[in-house]
Amino acid sequence: MAEEKKANKLDISNLQEVLGELSAIDFMNAEKACRLSGDTFPEISYSSTFRARLVAKALGVDFAEVKNMPISDFNTAVGMVMVFLNESLANQVIQHNN
Repeated sequence: MAEEKKANKLDISNLQEVLGELSAIDFMNAEKACRLSGDTFPEISYSSTFRARLVAKALGVDFAEVKNMPISDFNTAVGMVMVFLNESLANQVIQHNN
């Protein structure tokens, strides 16, 4: 029988800040890892696995640590990535329409 692991609590208090330090290469590497593992989301930013990989990269932890977060923390973290990824686009659209 597989050993159960205790949920891993990670500090995500500075996640928004450290996401801004990632590069396009980090984005593409996360997407590549997802595609190689069979992720077929047409728009990769909607994949929680993709966003979890960016959380791991931004926080400097193994992807396995992110996958083992308590579900409420995991959902918060991947949600923060979604907001981060869409924020600049939303701001550009708002500026263009004003």
